Amino acid sequence: MGAGAWVLLSALELDDPGPLPDAALAPLRQLVRVSGDRRADCVLVGRVSVEEGTLDGFMLAAALGDEIDEPDVPAVGTVCWLGEGRSASVALRELTCVDHLHPGRAALLLAGDTERLAEAAAVARALIHGDPVTAGGALEHVVAAPNLPPPSDGIGRRIALFDTTLGVAHTLAGEALTITQVDELTELARLEDAELAVVGSLPS
Repeated sequence: MGAGAWVLLSALELDDPGPLPDAALAPLRQLVRVSGDRRADCVLVGRVSVEEGTLDGFMLAAALGDEIDEPDVPAVGTVCWLGEGRSASVALRELTCVDHLHPGRAALLLAGDTERLAEAAAVARALIHGDPVTAGGALEHVVAAPNLPPPSDGIGRRIALFDTTLGVAHTLAGEALTITQVDELTELARLEDAELAVVGSLPS
């Protein structure tokens, strides 16, 4: 199996959110539909902002999961910006929770500088097996930590890593992803295997 095709909506701002989560889900449903039409395997949502603050990406992924339980629809996930709140271990546990709600439909992008990302990747590789593990380094780590019950088989294929220092991306298995960028969702072309298409812009 290849690295898959990935779509990342870097940010979405809702001017008038109305009752949540319906107002937030409408543009995300559109993102999933268009991405599926372009042959995406995974769709990732970055920051979704409303006047009151930021909506949680894992919550949105879980809410969308009820609508994407079909083989040809992309898995849906979020971005964890390492060092800005959630640790990699917490992100992996929350990814696992979404995966239990919607097996095979959850995805994640871990993003951070080279050193922190390498440690986060070690944590992620360890935790996807469920057994108590010690992994990582000074910045991202777990000590004798279980992830039980473990996520579904193949979740490692739905975890990608973005190095904000080098501006490169790859899967958890180490397969390089070619990054392309479009300004609007309507510009998204047919995706190729091992492509990460960014809608919007990523922080440098």
